[in-house]
Amino acid sequence: MSVSVAFLPAEPPELELGVVKLADSSAALAVLLRATVHAAGESLRDISAVASWRAHREQQ
Repeated sequence: MSVSVAFLPAEPPELELGVVKLADSSAALAVLLRATVHAAGESLRDISAVASWRAHREQQ
């Protein structure tokens, strides 16, 4: 599932709204990196250790 950029104007164009499967097999909406961007693999940085996307942006 993908939502147009106009619907999420504050998100960078390489992100989209999607559905993820959780450990308990339920589903949740999440902001995801577009598959085409991930496949290209350029300039990707793992920010898992940072508390949130906003915290990551504040560090820059």
